[in-house]
Amino acid sequence: MLHRKDVTAFWLRKDSTRIGFAIVLNLPDDRRELSEFCILPQHRRQGWGQEAACLILQEFPGRWRMGLSKSSRQAVAFWGTCLSLLPGIRDLREGAPFTGHQIKSYTFDVAGAHDD
Repeated sequence: MLHRKDVTAFWLRKDSTRIGFAIVLNLPDDRRELSEFCILPQHRRQGWGQEAACLILQEFPGRWRMGLSKSSRQAVAFWGTCLSLLPGIRDLREGAPFTGHQIKSYTFDVAGAHDD
């Protein structure tokens, strides 16, 4: 997946330590999908995931979507809270999963600098 031209991958770092990673799929019509987002267990519940999510989403203003895995209840709790708190998130909607491995999805807009 990392060799695809429509993917942007990020190492999430706190100082010089890698604390996780994220993969953004660049869809047609200037839309994005957060395909993967992981904070390593020893770095969770310290606010760094929310900080990283904010930076990544603000990097690409516009329409976003994400599906949440059935196997990660922590992700369901994290994103339910995180998306409601992040600045610039508009038109947040919860929807049906995109695949059989997901429990639900979110779609939303991220305001650009000119929209704030």
